[in-house]
Amino acid sequence: MGSGADAAVILGLSSECSLLLADLDRFKSINDTHGHPAGDEVLRVVAQLLREHVGRMRSGERSVLARYGGEELVVLLPGVGLAGALRLAAEIRLAVEQRAIPFQNKSLRVTISIGAASCPRHAMTPADIISAADQSLYRAKSEGRNRVCQPEDAWRTGLARTKLA
Repeated sequence: MGSGADAAVILGLSSECSLLLADLDRFKSINDTHGHPAGDEVLRVVAQLLREHVGRMRSGERSVLARYGGEELVVLLPGVGLAGALRLAAEIRLAVEQRAIPFQNKSLRVTISIGAASCPRHAMTPADIISAADQSLYRAKSEGRNRVCQPEDAWRTGLARTKLA
């Protein structure tokens, strides 16, 4: 593959795109403590928060939000570079952290870890951008959860981790 623009064309996009891979922190404990209906409600509420935040972006109408396995969610952001994706991820992370989720006279709280990657900066193929976002998500989890990370190349330049206080 010759250029990042070629990769974007394969992904069906213009010149750049970003991918967010999000995972609810300690989600199993919600299911174990409160039952699977509580976990289902948490997933619904968090998915709605993601839809709201993605919808506010200028490219929101072209974005794709999907469930990606158990409690993982993925957001494909066509035409959005890394800086925009990191801003969105930080907003989502904070919104999830601050949101109380009512369930059967209880108020459930969850946090979310998010890995971000961008094409052509971190990937040249669809499989590579998923892998880069997944590695970033893994680092967010291993560094303590409830944070946003991006691939290592930007980590060395001091741009990789975003956590709003």
